[in-house]
Amino acid sequence: KKRYTEASFIKTLRTGKKPEGEDLQPPMPWELYKVFSDDDIKAIWAYLQTIPAIKNNVKAASPAKAKAPAKK
Repeated sequence: KKRYTEASFIKTLRTGKKPEGEDLQPPMPWELYKVFSDDDIKAIWAYLQTIPAIKNNVKAASPAKAKAPAKK
């Protein structure tokens, strides 16, 4: 079963929320896409449908940890 439909893809890019209600993570610049026209987003959707799917398990988001200064 597909996770997104064209309509849910458009809604996700407009709101920054996944179909399940979770926020998109910072690597996805949805704020830039939300101003695209529906036709532009539909063209992106159509293109993405031509690319074979891959399985990529993404770990849950966690805050970045500051690195300790390098020792001299």
